[in-house]
Amino acid sequence: MSEESWTGEGGWLSAHLFHQGDLSTVLVDLVGPLVDELRVRALADHSFFLRYWDGGPHIRLRVLPRDPSVAAETARLIEDRVRAHFGRYPAPDVLSQEAYLRSAREIGAWEGVVPTQLMYPNNSVRFIPYAREYGRYGSGKAIEAVEEHFVESSALALAVLRTETGQNRRETAVLCYLMLAWFLASDDVLGLAWRQLAKAPPSADDARALYERQRAQVLTLAARMRTAAQGWRKLPAGSTLRQWASSVSRVVDLLRTHHDEEGGATPPAESVADLCAHLFANRIGVRIDAEGSLRYLAARAITEPAAPEGA
Repeated sequence: MSEESWTGEGGWLSAHLFHQGDLSTVLVDLVGPLVDELRVRALADHSFFLRYWDGGPHIRLRVLPRDPSVAAETARLIEDRVRAHFGRYPAPDVLSQEAYLRSAREIGAWEGVVPTQLMYPNNSVRFIPYAREYGRYGSGKAIEAVEEHFVESSALALAVLRTETGQNRRETAVLCYLMLAWFLASDDVLGLAWRQLAKAPPSADDARALYERQRAQVLTLAARMRTAAQGWRKLPAGSTLRQWASSVSRVVDLLRTHHDEEGGATPPAESVADLCAHLFANRIGVRIDAEGSLRYLAARAITEPAAPEGA
């Protein structure tokens, strides 16, 4: 790759870290220290990541070099650190090309994505140009604000991955962040919740049973998140809830006043905030089916006639 082509849209580098092992471990043991090193070396201060399936399970690490002149050096350092880590801690090949393609076609059909036909090698890194999703997030200052949120969300996700090792606690974090995003961004959160329930699949019986078992706890969380949304600036400085609320609020406030300079449509703040919560779940490794159950719990609590005061 030539030096001029290292970066994609917005000047971001995009390294895809293909690994068929525990991606949470890769994030904590490789990505976290790597982004710290990039900052110490004055190469890059901003980065974000997500997990994805296309081409094989991998982490998409986006890094914004401080200056275009250090993009190649930044990419080489990323490549060196990833290759060294995967060399020391290789994941076994557990996914065949045939199994990948079956899964990719199924997921791709559900997401409306044409999948990569050939799986990338396990324990490898590829630089694939970053393409902004203008249709989802808008352009100009809107997409820049969303990318800034992605940076903050990724930092929060790394903190959760380092400290909350149990899946139940991670799912509780997603439930709280999802409801907080809804309360911050929606002008009709009750209508949003009813629409969410209308999308519940026929297989949602497990989620219904889970809600009945945890109804009191979920209602309490819903009340707390509504209160937090109304007065998030009063939350303890440095708390993760305040950091999340501050980050989402900046995106919401900008989208509500943003006028696209190129005449494009600005997406609704509600839909972008909802996507932000979805991507946080992705970042901390909450599976899409588990996230669906959490969305059901959130919507049930918000539409509950007997909700506690404040919910």
